[in-house]
Amino acid sequence: MLDAGPAAAGWSDQCWTLARIAEVARRRFGVEYTLAGMDLLLHRIGWSVQVPSRKATERDEEKIAAWKDEPWPVINRRRRTWAPGSASRTKPARGLRPPKGRTWGRRCHTPLVRVTAAGTKRVSMAALICTKSGHRSRLIYRIHLDHGPARARRKGFTETDYARLLDAAHQQLGGPIVLVWDNLNTHVSRTMRELIDARLWLTVYQLPPYAPEFNPAEGVWSHLKRSLANLTKHSLDQLTALVKTRLKRMQYHPGLIDGLIAKTGLDFQPP
Repeated sequence: MLDAGPAAAGWSDQCWTLARIAEVARRRFGVEYTLAGMDLLLHRIGWSVQVPSRKATERDEEKIAAWKDEPWPVINRRRRTWAPGSASRTKPARGLRPPKGRTWGRRCHTPLVRVTAAGTKRVSMAALICTKSGHRSRLIYRIHLDHGPARARRKGFTETDYARLLDAAHQQLGGPIVLVWDNLNTHVSRTMRELIDARLWLTVYQLPPYAPEFNPAEGVWSHLKRSLANLTKHSLDQLTALVKTRLKRMQYHPGLIDGLIAKTGLDFQPP
């Protein structure tokens, strides 16, 4: 009953509390539990208080499973045939307000992290995680700065920016590229398709919708975000310098990149 979630038991949100679980036990089994008793029971059966992960309601699990069973083996065989490997990318934006991280503090005194109120400036990042048989995994990235309100300003990456990143990867990897990326509107636009068609060394496949777990670059942004928790930098230049340092540090740790690839659960090994 708990695995079915609070919504199935009649609540409007997705948060299990001790009071709600005790209410479910009373309804279903006619047994009254104190909150302390319910806490003890839940720990005994392997439950604990956790921060939930998120999953899009628009996901089609059958379609995602079919992609992993059918298109992916074809993509992987072609990747090995062409040798340079696959590349995945995402494009998050990091503003001057840092993500909040847990920290020690006095009881009954919530720690305070002072941040700037300027929310219009941000750093956008695009990256490729590249694999090639017999070579170490590589991280290739580019950064774009948004300095805030201005006429006709470019807030993030354009199709041309992505094309330049792919050109740089092609030059560094020294061969054709099989690119696997998500369904961002910039990736599937008419302009992007024209840029892809003009590059004979580039073959592109799309990830299934709402399936970020297959994109190893998501792990790059998660790792970067954790390293920026409670940041006290107050200028875009300071943030940019720190982001570049953290990304460059990842480039020199191929074991970390391999771990992000393994986390996707996709088979990158020859049959």
